[in-house]
Amino acid sequence: MMMLAAMGGTPMQAQDMAERPVEAVLTAADGAEVLTVRGLSPVAVSGSYELDVVSGARSGNHAVQKGRIHLAANRPATFVTLRVNQFRTARLRISIDGQPPYEQAITPER
Repeated sequence: MMMLAAMGGTPMQAQDMAERPVEAVLTAADGAEVLTVRGLSPVAVSGSYELDVVSGARSGNHAVQKGRIHLAANRPATFVTLRVNQFRTARLRISIDGQPPYEQAITPER
């Protein structure tokens, strides 16, 4: 698992996306945090994602978003953009057709 805090807002072209063509990136914007699920692949790929976000509020709200992934070769895509306030943790699960699934843990920089 990768910890997102070290990734920051690194441009997709600067990263090797061949093995893990979809990633989550956490950035700061206008006093809030923005969680983006994005993808880039040297070849066309399809699959699915599940983004699970747990609130840092006392109630511990929990939200899950699921969707399909369709990436054209060498064409960046954004699948989810969320403004998150006081979230505790998030987990992105990716299943690319024909490849083993992978996960990424996302934690705020606090």
